[in-house]
Amino acid sequence: MKNYAFYLCFFFVQITVCQNYIYDLDTKSPIEAAGIYSNDGFWIITNTDGYFEYPKDKTPDSLSISHLSYTTKTVTSQELHYKDTIFLSQSPIILDQIVLRRFNPKDTVLKAIGKIDQNYIKSTHNTIGFYRQSLQQNDIGVEMLEVDFIGYSNGANTSTKILKARRSENYSKPEFKIHGGVVNMFENGDFVKNKEHFLDPNKLNRYVYEFEGQIPYQDLAVYKISFSPNSDNIETIRKGVMYIDSRSLAIVQVSYHYDKEKLTRISKVEKENTSAKNPSYVLMAIENLIRYKQLQNGKWALIYIKSYNLNKGLYHGNSNNYHLRAKLVINTIRTDNPVKVKTNYNSTKDFSKVIEKFDNITHWDDNYRLSLSVLEKKLLMDIQNQKK
Repeated sequence: MKNYAFYLCFFFVQITVCQNYIYDLDTKSPIEAAGIYSNDGFWIITNTDGYFEYPKDKTPDSLSISHLSYTTKTVTSQELHYKDTIFLSQSPIILDQIVLRRFNPKDTVLKAIGKIDQNYIKSTHNTIGFYRQSLQQNDIGVEMLEVDFIGYSNGANTSTKILKARRSENYSKPEFKIHGGVVNMFENGDFVKNKEHFLDPNKLNRYVYEFEGQIPYQDLAVYKISFSPNSDNIETIRKGVMYIDSRSLAIVQVSYHYDKEKLTRISKVEKENTSAKNPSYVLMAIENLIRYKQLQNGKWALIYIKSYNLNKGLYHGNSNNYHLRAKLVINTIRTDNPVKVKTNYNSTKDFSKVIEKFDNITHWDDNYRLSLSVLEKKLLMDIQNQKK
């Protein structure tokens, strides 16, 4: 296996990228969304299969691999020549009884909210990254879209320019249209910046917060705090976990999903109010993950959003499930001499109109910024088959 990895990963001389997998040491299962940080500030992420590719034009001395559930590991470029799989050990969760008695999770969350304006980057900067969106009707792929983008933020407003993009035809029936794109992810997906829902100080009493322990992460000690609704009020529907840096009280990561029971109640009401003449869509599930990174100046910035929506479509007695997945990865944050850009699409309409359709799906090459997973490759094959 190591000989194979040697030829595969002789990347600085022979081929375009180094190809590696990140796996759990104990379970031998792939680790999704592990961050691979180079010593020059560049950052990429593993896909669902734990796989990542590192480009030839980036030649760092070492790579640091981090995930909140695992102990951070640093490997040199020399070591990468001989490894096709990198194993991470699970990070211990420290639950000190003395700390537990003194720790007030709700008060800690409130303090973290109060420090958001202080902790997160507000200076003018560029974000350079990648966005992928895919759609399945039932278990069949019906659309794929990718964009390379550059963002511009002055602290108050964010604009995003698409630099390079491609998308397939939409083969969903009836056509399930998706709006929003990169701008929508920045504006509505960044709950920390917007202080919304479970991070709204005025709505804090609607949730129960529980301290689950402390985790070593990179050079930090991070609190793990779960949250859930404290009533049957259907407006309070999110349940999840947040990770807060114990020193700065910056929110490092938030993951959440919708309460299934409440969502079923909401969907039942929506279904009763829809007309049978037109296609109707009922939300069945939502799962989101939002991650931030600490910059060299000590400020924190958004670097990753993963979103999953499941909708049930009803039309003429037919029922279809629509699985929408979107991932936004920010690979570089530039604070020196930022370039001002304008958003070059209308996010309230079909945001992909700026993107020409990519007809030859069989030549849809991989992108090292977020390598295609096995599921996504199958999705592209499905689209190609439907085109035929």
